[in-house]
Amino acid sequence: MLSRTFALLFIMSLLGGPAAAQTLRLDQLPVPADALQKRMALDAFSAYRCSDCEGGKGYDTWAAKRLGVTGQGAWNAKVGDLPVGGVITWKGVQATGELKVVSENPVAGYRCKQMLYTIKKGDQSASRDGMFCLSKPRSSEVQPRWSEIY
Repeated sequence: MLSRTFALLFIMSLLGGPAAAQTLRLDQLPVPADALQKRMALDAFSAYRCSDCEGGKGYDTWAAKRLGVTGQGAWNAKVGDLPVGGVITWKGVQATGELKVVSENPVAGYRCKQMLYTIKKGDQSASRDGMFCLSKPRSSEVQPRWSEIY
């Protein structure tokens, strides 16, 4: 019976339940197996020809660039400051984009926000999920910071 209880507490901690503790690093948090594939598909959907861009392509998924958000961690902080239901929109070269905070749920003891990215091009649209989490401060930092997990 003790091992079943331990297993349940361990699973709850991974899912961010009451027994959650930040035992995992941010780069160890669970990521859906298809997250990279979905990100690449959304990037491909938003691609356009660009003679000034590296490789001859630009991407309307690059929201921070379109909105002029610069500086280390500035985009992550902007997204992290959004409440549930909060939205950031941008106009790209050939498409419009939207990032919406759909929920906020703990993951492995971290405060995490689940996102939905949507790109609209004409009468077509494509989307993918994403997640940002608030990290513990590093030894050289005073404040925790938001990081994009996927």
